[in-house]
Amino acid sequence: MLPSASQLQLAAKCAGSAALDHVGHDSPAADKGTDSASRLEHRPGEAQAIVYAVGLPAEEPLQQEEAYAYDVDTGAVRHLGHGREAYRASKIGEREIPGTPDVIAAGLAVDWKNGRAEFVAAAAQNYQLAFAALVARAQGNGPVTAAIVYTADEDDPWKDAVTWDDIDLAGWAAKFRDLADKVQAAQAAVAAGEQPELTTGAHCRYCPAVSRCPAMTGLATVAMGAPLEIVGRVEAMMGDGHPEQAWALYKATEAAWKKVTEQVETAVLAAMREPLYAL
Repeated sequence: MLPSASQLQLAAKCAGSAALDHVGHDSPAADKGTDSASRLEHRPGEAQAIVYAVGLPAEEPLQQEEAYAYDVDTGAVRHLGHGREAYRASKIGEREIPGTPDVIAAGLAVDWKNGRAEFVAAAAQNYQLAFAALVARAQGNGPVTAAIVYTADEDDPWKDAVTWDDIDLAGWAAKFRDLADKVQAAQAAVAAGEQPELTTGAHCRYCPAVSRCPAMTGLATVAMGAPLEIVGRVEAMMGDGHPEQAWALYKATEAAWKKVTEQVETAVLAAMREPLYAL
């Protein structure tokens, strides 16, 4: 199965992550965002008021939390029912991406966010928002205004918005097809007992597969085993009367270590956080 709309941004950074087992629970921040979207879903008047307050067009009743599946090959959009449970209970095609846009209408797609903008991909590069826009495009003709609306300050919500025309949306459709190919190649590798291609980086901090990721396991192994080996080499260089070589090795190691440390800490913290959060 392809990633859901909310998982697309991570899969775009590391397609291999979509082929690994996802363990643990959503973070407290993610739970807070889900609760906020649910609250607005049951208060359509408040949702409509926020849309108007941030200057977004909405000339018809808003659809909130309706589940859809998008076929990456044909571009067909299939309505699955209401809420996330609707797509979880539905049979999703091998080339379909399921998702539940927060708000859609003809020419409008909105994703509510309750947290900080620095942790969210900008609207113009946001895969989850693009999914919602493709669904909205199927509701009517013309360009789609797509916006991430931040509601943490209920008295002063604000938006990060972009308008995509048919050419822009065709570009997103091509990105989704390419991403689906990469994810399914990674899934085939795992099924064959092989390691998929993995990309480490800052996105690993939010990956639900981080504690099962071979790339992270490899980094942790290096972090535990390499220091003693390097210390031994430095001692040998000092004993042989080559302190300048020992110093050069130290500086090279220090530079590399700074890049490794954050990612190793991410894997270790994730491994602790998941069982603690569950408890």
